[in-house]
Amino acid sequence: EFRRVLFRSSTRPGLMSSALGLVDRQIVGAIEQVKPLQLAQMIRSLPSAKGVPEDILDFVTGPWAGVIAQAQQRAEPGQERDPGGYLALVPSLLWSVSPQAAQDVTRLVAVAPKLQRRLARGLRSVGRTDVEIAALAARLGSLQQRVLDAAEAAGQSGSDEFARVDVLGELPSVLAGLDG
Repeated sequence: EFRRVLFRSSTRPGLMSSALGLVDRQIVGAIEQVKPLQLAQMIRSLPSAKGVPEDILDFVTGPWAGVIAQAQQRAEPGQERDPGGYLALVPSLLWSVSPQAAQDVTRLVAVAPKLQRRLARGLRSVGRTDVEIAALAARLGSLQQRVLDAAEAAGQSGSDEFARVDVLGELPSVLAGLDG
């Protein structure tokens, strides 16, 4: 459902996590200077892209790349290189739906709502409908809940608080908060 709706109108805490984040930031810095045709290949090469569902990779390299490009085109000369922070969001988004996220549930719980809000803002900026945005929010919530469930099953949740987190159960309040 998510792929059909969104694509219909467009083509472990610690050293390892820090190292992957650094590599992702370096690659994102390089992406800012490449042509759009190279963007998809570079995003797919990010360490955080490993294990990410294909529909999310397609979204990031398709509609989301369009959001990034349009924000950069609208930017005034001398303005920040990543207006809206849309490009900087990519590694966190990919990580949040990958098996790697089960190693840092605290980070996932903190980052998921922020991702949803920025994604909604960016998609609205290019004319995406609330139905399309809700479909993406539901798909991401489902994938992030799977990561949390896997972490709980593996005993990696870290505390009872995170074992009870239900991303899908919070989806209505996240969706209601997407207006701003």
